[in-house]
Amino acid sequence: MIRMKSKIKSACVGLIACFVLMQSCDRDYLSRNPLSGPSDETFFANEEELMLVVNGLYSAMTYLPIEFMPLNLAIDCASDIGWDRNNSPLQAIGRGNHDSNNNYVRTIWEQAYRVIGKCNFVLDNIHKLEGKMDADLYNRSKAEARFIRAFTYQYLIDYFGGVPLVTHGLQLSEAQIPKSPKNEIADFVINELQDVAAVLPPSYGGADRGRATKGAALAIRARTALNNERWSEAAASAKAVMDLGLYSLHDDFGELFSYAGENSSEIIFALQFLRLQDTRVHNTPRALLSRNAKGHTNKIPTQSLVDSYPCIDGLEIDESPLFDPTKPFENRDPRLGFTVALPGTIFFNYQFETHKDSILCWNYNMTPLFV
Repeated sequence: MIRMKSKIKSACVGLIACFVLMQSCDRDYLSRNPLSGPSDETFFANEEELMLVVNGLYSAMTYLPIEFMPLNLAIDCASDIGWDRNNSPLQAIGRGNHDSNNNYVRTIWEQAYRVIGKCNFVLDNIHKLEGKMDADLYNRSKAEARFIRAFTYQYLIDYFGGVPLVTHGLQLSEAQIPKSPKNEIADFVINELQDVAAVLPPSYGGADRGRATKGAALAIRARTALNNERWSEAAASAKAVMDLGLYSLHDDFGELFSYAGENSSEIIFALQFLRLQDTRVHNTPRALLSRNAKGHTNKIPTQSLVDSYPCIDGLEIDESPLFDPTKPFENRDPRLGFTVALPGTIFFNYQFETHKDSILCWNYNMTPLFV
């Protein structure tokens, strides 16, 4: 018993000694920055880290709410020109029976505010590099973050109307942000894009293609103004884009949507995807192609889209003498054939047929042709 008490006493003394030693050591010992990567406190230590984050903003803004298909294309399938054959949240929007719990809608909201949060992080912390890097690159990077944030808010007010306007990183105490009126956010977007247009370069070359430009800022400003009935602002910004003298219609409409047209002068701003790399890809062909071509064919055009293309005389199909209802695809605007797979045409090397008696399919991937 005496020995047990001695051991307990020794252990207590040892613990007290350790506690005293800990008190005498560095009090910040347990407040360490991560050893395996940067932290919020240490990030933006150099130009390379800034560029890494700004580049990430572009990747984040390529919304892919369903089937890894870009929002700006998939959303057509909830309109009068397209349809989603899947029993999906996107189809529910097309049917008009969606609500605030619709997963497609929620994903757009969540991804948009994720982008805004990233932009705010850049803008809250970029001052750490002021005077420590090339001034032009510093100002351009700041303008790029402001452009992407404004671009995102333009999308949000088009889809949702009034939304919370968040322009800095939030603390937990600021978690409940009320909605701002749509017109206030439109003012914010228009003013932001006016400012950044004065900083962003007219164009880029090489690996910087796809970054925000002066023309992109002015074009999105024009679209924001137009969608919010600011007619004079819309006209002025559109005129400013034209006055740059950088943009023109592509000579070959079909080529515009191929790799040959990816750097066309018709494109003012495009989300960049990298072919043959696993950095940023999408599954659009899979949703559009036939099953023979290993697709789903679940995103389909409507008759309204087909009927919207005029005849080659420029008149609508219900006005043109060239339109023959028994041969509805003859004498039509050739852009129709580049937009919709027409009966009898070759689509991704398979001949597309819709006649009920057609039970075989020509495969142009084979030499000689295979049925």
